[in-house]
Amino acid sequence: MDLALIAHVLNRVAFGPRADDWHHVERVGVDTYLSEQLHPERLEDAATQAAVARLETLKMNTATLLREYPSPQRVRRMMRDDEELDEEMTRQVAMHSLLPARQLSMARMARAIGSTRQLNEVLVDFWFNHFNVFVAKGPLRHLVIEYERDLIRPHVLRSFRDLLGGVARSPAMLVYLDNWRSGAEPDREVARRQPGRFHRHDAVYDAMRRVGFGGRFGSRRDRSRAQGPLGHRPEGLNENYARELLELHTLGVDGGYTQKDVREVARAFTGWTLELTADGGGRFAFRPDWHDAEEKVVLGQRLPAGGGIEDGETVLDILARHPSTARFLATKLCRRFVADQPPASIIDKAAATFASSGGDLRATLETILYSPEFRQPRVFGAKVKSPLEFLVSAARALGLPGRADPRLPQAVRALGQPLYGASAPTGYPDDATAWSSANALLARMRAASELAQVASEHNLLWRGRNATLEQRVDGLLEQLLPGGEVSQLRPQVLSWGASMAAAPTEAEIATLILGSPEFQRK
Repeated sequence: MDLALIAHVLNRVAFGPRADDWHHVERVGVDTYLSEQLHPERLEDAATQAAVARLETLKMNTATLLREYPSPQRVRRMMRDDEELDEEMTRQVAMHSLLPARQLSMARMARAIGSTRQLNEVLVDFWFNHFNVFVAKGPLRHLVIEYERDLIRPHVLRSFRDLLGGVARSPAMLVYLDNWRSGAEPDREVARRQPGRFHRHDAVYDAMRRVGFGGRFGSRRDRSRAQGPLGHRPEGLNENYARELLELHTLGVDGGYTQKDVREVARAFTGWTLELTADGGGRFAFRPDWHDAEEKVVLGQRLPAGGGIEDGETVLDILARHPSTARFLATKLCRRFVADQPPASIIDKAAATFASSGGDLRATLETILYSPEFRQPRVFGAKVKSPLEFLVSAARALGLPGRADPRLPQAVRALGQPLYGASAPTGYPDDATAWSSANALLARMRAASELAQVASEHNLLWRGRNATLEQRVDGLLEQLLPGGEVSQLRPQVLSWGASMAAAPTEAEIATLILGSPEFQRK
């Protein structure tokens, strides 16, 4: 079998070649491997699941997280209210509040490195980035666990419409793009006469006020504050979600919509907000008294007056089946799996499958992965790895286990791509220009050196008794860049090794290979 094709498949469908995966593909063939990855529910993944199971916060709901890991803002307020909380205690509790986000990042790295369901992990990264939320905004550190666990992960190979609808209702997206604040512009005279009609009872922030640490940490003043609703009025129409829904989630910037469409879509989603649950958490709620029930026209389609929650659902239906959505998503998927500038032919095929299948993501991806365009040698190694992809592929090539190690998310952050840390709705870019610079390469060399040293200490690097420099270099090239084009890299490593005063160690050779331009590409 073509070794270059195996390397290409494992670099795109997985987070890079790993020895056991390589041998498996050699044994069953590329087509069978792709079929297995397209049905991750059939793959046994006990080791990774056991590693992640130890991270207790990943099993919690939002209410429990709010109670057990209150935000630094709440801690500071409690410090003002309770003299027993000193500065050091406040600092410790504030650090404690970061644990859920840290454990989520640890789990993402453990799964990416060790999971047998590699395509599923690649797609979790893709779709979370597509529907990006920023973990550091307000209460999102408590909401992002459920967002990834219960919404993104279960839907990466299912219906796009279901995924789109779930995102629209998710507390994480409602808070991130401020749709929970969006209501019909109130009639000022009615608001003056009936102030209660427009009162907001927001679940997330109210829950943060209501839920304390328990015991001595709940002050009398804080408990008395929690007796009533917040009482804020809706802030009027907010277009943030509507704009990103059209531009980033569905049609694309050139998808044929106007600013009037943005405003009409925003009106359709007024009243999509949050409510407080019995256990102190927050969930989606529709408030008819906040909804703009007048007639709307979205992309030329009329939504009659008198509508309610169905206005938003109708908009999602329109967008999910729109030809611009099919092409926009097909282009993004082809950019991720084929090339930064994918051939128009594969975009056309993927868009046609998306449209004809009603947005079936598995069928769309199958069209891409089994296409001739995906297997053309000219797209092999045509993309540059992101920091996440680089670090995970290096760990996999070195044979490091997929453990919940807090140092790995820190390493990704140091390389410029903190997990869940993209503040803009666009997420992180997926093209070479974003990740190619001299400083980035130096940072990757440092990270490679640390990983290679760990692998050496655990006897994971290729070794041969009394092996020559040439044999050691060849052995490590085969381990770290199987099936790769090394005709230029090999003589460079040999020349460097021969020039050293003392014979280089396996870790030093591995660092040079991992830092090479050849390893930066996928």
